[in-house]
Amino acid sequence: MGYLAIDSMVRGQASGGVRMLPDITSSEMAALAKVMTLKYGFLGIPRGGAKAGIIADPSLPQEKRRALLKAFAESIRPFLNSRRFLPGPDMGTNAEDIAFMMEAIGLRRRPGPGRGDSG
Repeated sequence: MGYLAIDSMVRGQASGGVRMLPDITSSEMAALAKVMTLKYGFLGIPRGGAKAGIIADPSLPQEKRRALLKAFAESIRPFLNSRRFLPGPDMGTNAEDIAFMMEAIGLRRRPGPGRGDSG
């Protein structure tokens, strides 16, 4: 279904985007999580790096797409519930997808500055 790679934890948290693409690999997610660690470090943001990926075509019909988002959120629920992983949009996903994922498992996602389509 997908992967969650956490490269580092700073103050007990790691953050990174959730991708949805048909060709995601675990090694790619691990490398991208490392890049997120470096990005936060360079910017002086006290947060570790992570990256998540759902193996699917992002152009799926909305019903199937939402079912995958919900199933993925359920599979990483302990990391989301504890706020150890703070997800954001990435390739193939948008802010609405992330909000749906969080709400599907009973969490509210507080929007922050610059959170929208990842581009």
